Amino acid sequence: MPVEIEVKFRLADPAGLRARLERIATPEGPVVFEVNRLFDDAARTLRDTGCGLRIREAHVGALVTGILTYKGPRQPGPLKVREELETTVGDPDTVARILGRLGYTQRIVYEKRRETWQVRDCEVVLDEVPQLGWFAEIEGPTAAAVEGLAQELGLTDADSIPESYVELTDRNGNETTDGGRELRF
Repeated sequence: MPVEIEVKFRLADPAGLRARLERIATPEGPVVFEVNRLFDDAARTLRDTGCGLRIREAHVGALVTGILTYKGPRQPGPLKVREELETTVGDPDTVARILGRLGYTQRIVYEKRRETWQVRDCEVVLDEVPQLGWFAEIEGPTAAAVEGLAQELGLTDADSIPESYVELTDRNGNETTDGGRELRF
């Protein structure tokens, strides 16, 4: 079962973290602009059980790729550990219409600009989120790898945040006409 093991940090100094990353890694590619759309049923069953259903569109210039993701409930502990199933999709809007036919509607939308770095067996991303600022996420194969890299990069427990971007958007986002929430540039 694919499992996501990660931790998120709020950044006061993204340039400082980027400089530390440049000493030990190289970026995996250009900055990507993302649109993340979260779906749920009318009873908000997924949210209430700690699960998520997302379509992510990643834009690099004129190229757009889509990913459909299911996230299972989070396991207890300081790191975010949960089942994560993903597959690429050729047409994100058609997938959204299919989800609609199955009773799911778009509830949350958030955009971000993302830089991705590979450091040994971990991935580090720097995210700029509208209205909220900068964040870093470290994802790796084990809790020890994630925690060790966080320490090496000077990221502390005091800067870590347990909330997902979905939770942050739900709490801080602008209300949409259909009762959802969004954070857009």
